[in-house]
Amino acid sequence: TWYKNLFLETNLSQLADLQSPEALSQAESIETQRDSHQEAITSLTTLLKTEDWQLSLAQDSIPLASILRRCMEQIEPLVQSRQLWTQIHNLTSNTTLTGTSQKLEIVLYELLLAACQRSKSGDRIDIWCRLVNSKWIELSITDHGQLHPKFIQDFQTLKSRDLLAPNLLDKMPGQSLKICHGLIERLGGRMELASLEDGRILS
Repeated sequence: TWYKNLFLETNLSQLADLQSPEALSQAESIETQRDSHQEAITSLTTLLKTEDWQLSLAQDSIPLASILRRCMEQIEPLVQSRQLWTQIHNLTSNTTLTGTSQKLEIVLYELLLAACQRSKSGDRIDIWCRLVNSKWIELSITDHGQLHPKFIQDFQTLKSRDLLAPNLLDKMPGQSLKICHGLIERLGGRMELASLEDGRILS
């Protein structure tokens, strides 16, 4: 339900933005505007038809650059309002991810959103891309925000946690990150959260 609500909000927001006077005046052509509308509508239709009662893990392939571009566009208002610096490192244009791109994009967006929200004005957020081998890519986000050590500990012991014990992941933003962790595992990946020696947060 969390994933579906977030996905619906994102796509409906995209449709609303396409209808704004600014977007209409900047559209390169009627075809461009039509294609953007069709892409958003197709995504919504697919969600409503194929994921009515359960999560679909159907795989597709998409350039990593496309996912990052859309995520950066979504967090841009927050980046601007908090005067944050963002930079992507080691991204190659031909790196393609095979997975469930919509879910990968939502998880990456949530991680970037959390990094922005815990960062102070003027801080920087870096995204690091590293091709491990032909099957694995490592995406790391580092920020200078503040995160309680207990939060990181709870996240690192997520699998072995006592469900009856108080846990910081039972409320936002921990709840979203906990869901993202489960989602990434379902997709065959791994998600980690740690504090580096220099004080940065790594996700």
